[in-house]
Amino acid sequence: YSWVPDAETLDGVTQGRLIGAARAYREHGFRWVVVTGIHQEYVDGMADLLVELGVPRDRILFDPDAHSTRDNAKNSKRILDGHPEVKQVVLVTSATHMKRAEAYFREEGLQVTPFPVAYESALSWKVLPSSDALWRMDLVIHEALGLLRT
Repeated sequence: YSWVPDAETLDGVTQGRLIGAARAYREHGFRWVVVTGIHQEYVDGMADLLVELGVPRDRILFDPDAHSTRDNAKNSKRILDGHPEVKQVVLVTSATHMKRAEAYFREEGLQVTPFPVAYESALSWKVLPSSDALWRMDLVIHEALGLLRT
């Protein structure tokens, strides 16, 4: 779909993270926003949405080579090493993913302030079987297995 703007091809979870990052940037005046993803088109779409949400493009640092949360942390550390004025990182990710992501970023020696977004409330979990419940259980299992590897 070459006619669809990159920002509009992002999934809802990614959009939620970017909305949180833009809010944190605006409310706290951070110097940089680092976007990480699996390929250049993906991070371009992320940057496009951040710009639409008020983050100046020249304040966005790019990592198009992250294929995992561990890669995100390693590559972010490498990028931020080029900016010695950065002493602390505000880590924006979904609440279910925060514990594991924070562990990887701390492992890289980064001082992290967590900024979780996209909370799942107890009321949103359905009792009856559904595709939504199956997707949520997939997230829980993915994060639990990821924590075992940290």
